[in-house]
Amino acid sequence: MTAGVTVTGNSNLVLQGLNTTAQVSGAWQGAGVTINAASIQVDSGSTINADGQGYVAGAGPGGATVNSSAGGSDGGLGGDGYPNIAPGPIYGSLTAPTDLGSGGSARVTAEVGGAGGGARSLG
Repeated sequence: MTAGVTVTGNSNLVLQGLNTTAQVSGAWQGAGVTINAASIQVDSGSTINADGQGYVAGAGPGGATVNSSAGGSDGGLGGDGYPNIAPGPIYGSLTAPTDLGSGGSARVTAEVGGAGGGARSLG
């Protein structure tokens, strides 16, 4: 454990996910970031985030069906696609998520769906 983490000066600390594009040895192995610190201070104007650091479009255990416009799932269910296409299955915890979010899908082949959200834990 480190003494402390300070994010200051209108900075943005991004918690980047690993193994977010494909399965490893036949299983989804995406991993988020754990911050082990005695204290964490985030000054006004600064952030710590994992936005878009989950699985890439259509990937992950709750990844949306290709060309469905459905959202990717994780501990919560992603949005329905068009027309009435269900999102990927839920997994992990809704109230204390530590798994990466799965990627969504675009409806049109030339577009790319959004990446899932990242995971974090504070230790």
